[in-house]
Amino acid sequence: MIMAAALVYAAFGTIASTAAERCPVLKRPLHEGLEQNYSKGDFIIRYSLEGSHALVDKADRNGTGVPDNIEDLAIQLIAADQYYREGLGLRSPLQQARYRDAEKITVLVKMMPKAHGLAFDEPHRLDGAADCGLTIIVHAGLQFDHNVTPAHELFHLYQYGYAMFKTRWYLEGMARWVEGAFKKGRLQMAQKGLKPACEAVTGESYKAARFWQAGASAYAADEGKAVYAPVSNNHYGNGARIVQPKAYQGSYIRSVLEALTMLSAEISAGHEMEIYLWPEIVQHSHQFDAAICKAIEKLH
Repeated sequence: MIMAAALVYAAFGTIASTAAERCPVLKRPLHEGLEQNYSKGDFIIRYSLEGSHALVDKADRNGTGVPDNIEDLAIQLIAADQYYREGLGLRSPLQQARYRDAEKITVLVKMMPKAHGLAFDEPHRLDGAADCGLTIIVHAGLQFDHNVTPAHELFHLYQYGYAMFKTRWYLEGMARWVEGAFKKGRLQMAQKGLKPACEAVTGESYKAARFWQAGASAYAADEGKAVYAPVSNNHYGNGARIVQPKAYQGSYIRSVLEALTMLSAEISAGHEMEIYLWPEIVQHSHQFDAAICKAIEKLH
């Protein structure tokens, strides 16, 4: 179904537009004051050791020249990215048609007054000379050897790459359930027969995690699947695991996201909206909740 979804997105994503239109320069100077860069894999981490956005824990106990907390942030992102691709079978945001101009994922480590993290759904350039990319912000006061905000925000980029919906029961509920893979003792599969009705959770946010948890448990295609076993580095600097031993492995989340890819394209065609340019008010609207629920129910 991945191929079919990609073909649909390609069909609706070919309206003439330039690279500059698809990936504009970000007007807000979100990266200013972050004088340090640390690159690892597909991620560029920008942080500061001084000023109003200074990293709270600057300790460099292993003497690499990079704060241990930043190194833990990088390996959490890499492990999470691997889990999403291999354990859940998802396509990286950087490989999605929506983000065809994006080359890297920039993570800005800043002080945030009202949140721990934020993921931007639109690709952009942080300055005129920079390459196109995706951006996440995480709080500079977090300890990344146990706080999984980076993995949570990265998963939102995966969701954005598949579909245009931004209702909280879908975005936050699903991300909160997936987040359990990184917390010891947190991820538990629901018993069959206890799955709440989709319509009962559309007014919720993080609490809707139980809906996605139960859906994964009841998904016939995933019965008997082994737990995910990461093959690369899966430990923070202090030796703690990143992806937990009993992390869920299966195709349920992938099947849901692929179904929502198709639904996004159908709604775009029916409402004469360019596939990647839905107005924000439409993306956040609950007007498509019933259609989303119907698409999900068809999977069982």
